Amino acid sequence: MEIDEVTELTAKGVSLTDYTHERVARGYMSDRRESSKKNVIKNLRRLSISSEDVVLDLGCGGGWSTECILTFNPSRVVGVDHSEVMVGIAQEDIKDGRAEFIQGDIGSLVLDQEFDKIVSVDVFHHLDDVAGALESVYNLLRRDGKCYLNWLGPFRKDVVEDKYFQLIVREEARKRGRDFKFPEYCTEGFTRKELKEIMQEKSFKISHSKVAPKKVKGEDLKDYHMEFWREAHPVLMEGFQDEKVVCEIGNSVYRKVAKFIRRGRTLGFDSQYWLEKV
Repeated sequence: MEIDEVTELTAKGVSLTDYTHERVARGYMSDRRESSKKNVIKNLRRLSISSEDVVLDLGCGGGWSTECILTFNPSRVVGVDHSEVMVGIAQEDIKDGRAEFIQGDIGSLVLDQEFDKIVSVDVFHHLDDVAGALESVYNLLRRDGKCYLNWLGPFRKDVVEDKYFQLIVREEARKRGRDFKFPEYCTEGFTRKELKEIMQEKSFKISHSKVAPKKVKGEDLKDYHMEFWREAHPVLMEGFQDEKVVCEIGNSVYRKVAKFIRRGRTLGFDSQYWLEKV
């Protein structure tokens, strides 16, 4: 979001946090429909979703992953997301009668039914309580049920713990006569080994997994910008408490980081897991 746009929206009394969230959500939906749908559908085939299955889409966002699930013709899909904005977009865009969407906290989700399959696409690297989310998955999955989830990063740790990123933020803050200290929670995150151990502690059988280095290439920078804002925006807001300053600094930081990223820096790992409840 450029500073001129911030000034205009502020003058109109628009909530910039809500506006930014919705714009990111809609941009994400548009881009992901075009770029990754076939790949996710390919990954979901391992779940063997049948016409009798009730599927939970955990962290459904604006419904993009729900659309992928619906291609397998399940009996029903329930999409859950913590964001009211995202749930609203999903309800508006997906008119299939087999799909319903509700707002809920993934880390402490309680529903009155079990599911045959659970899908969670591009969600777990955004969570603060991964163990709690896996507990929810385990409790909501029927015995012998199957789950697919992927894990990028941990993205938050890769972004905000990066010394180059921190240096730029502090430099931009000093230019504006500000000081900035990164919140401690920003450096939390699980390694691949730790995540695997948590899954096994929750009595999941890992039936299949794929792990590959995640690099951001030039054509992926738009996706990276959206991921960057989703992770960096609340961190910067906590430090500066000023949306206009955050947008100024955020855009400046992103431009510099993007230039660095174009050189092919590895951004954590893209890990995919197919789980069974035992």
